[in-house]
Amino acid sequence: MIDQADLKELDSHWNEVMDLAVKYGFITYAYGGTAILATHANQLKEYGEEEYRQFQKARFNRHF
Repeated sequence: MIDQADLKELDSHWNEVMDLAVKYGFITYAYGGTAILATHANQLKEYGEEEYRQFQKARFNRHF
C-alpha cells in the first residue's frame, strides 16, 4: 500500500518546482496541476526564433 504521508511530503515540493520552472522559463503549457516543461533549446527548435521570443516575452517577461 502506498503511504499517503509520503505522497503528501513529495507533493509539498510542487510549488517549489513550479516556481523554478517559471523563473527559468521552462513551462510551455500548464493546466489543472500539471505542466509541460521544455528546455530553451527545444522551445527554440519547435517554435522558431520569432515565436520563441514572443512566447518568452508574453509568458515570462523575458526579452531576447
